[in-house]
Amino acid sequence: MSNYTIVAFCGGGIRGLLSATVLQNLAAKYPQILTGTNLFAGTSTGADTVNMLVGKNPKTPAEIVAYYQGPVVNFYKNPSTTPARPRTAWTRCTSARGACTTATSHSPRSCRKTSS
Repeated sequence: MSNYTIVAFCGGGIRGLLSATVLQNLAAKYPQILTGTNLFAGTSTGADTVNMLVGKNPKTPAEIVAYYQGPVVNFYKNPSTTPARPRTAWTRCTSARGACTTATSHSPRSCRKTSS
């Protein structure tokens, strides 16, 4: 019987940092985990980790950890307290005033008029 290795990453936003750190430590001790795994799987932020690991532009475990320690941590530092106005780091907001100039703000002060 042959072995089939699956490495799965769970979701949970910033908890992806924990998964990425565990992967980094495992890869340091067992480098074959990156080349000997038959299937990488993930949900939500875990899918992001898998995409960074085996996607079009693969990243090392250390680069994935750095990603979670940089942009992702900054995103979760100041969560929105208004459910009607969620804060997002990945999409540009639109409003009656135009598109926001910063990708992490929904404040009308940061919006500029766009041409139609």
